[in-house]
Amino acid sequence: MSAMYSNQTLLSLKEGDVVHIKEFDDLPKSRMRVLEVIDDAVTGMVLFEGDEMEEYGELYADDFKMVYHIEINM
Repeated sequence: MSAMYSNQTLLSLKEGDVVHIKEFDDLPKSRMRVLEVIDDAVTGMVLFEGDEMEEYGELYADDFKMVYHIEINM
C-alpha cells in the first residue's frame, strides 16, 4: 500500500533516513539515503533497482509524490 507523504514530511527527514521512490519517466524504482535537507529538496545517495553503485541525486518537493515508503534512521 502506498502512503502519501507531504512536503512537511520532506522537511522532517534527517541524514541517514532512506526514501523509497516509485519508478517514473525512464527511471526504475530507487532508494535514496538522505544526506541533507535543503529548502525544497532532499539530497542523497541513490541506488536504482538493478544497479550496484550508488550515485548522487536530488529529490525536489514537486516529485515527493513519488515516495512510497520512508525508513527512519533511529
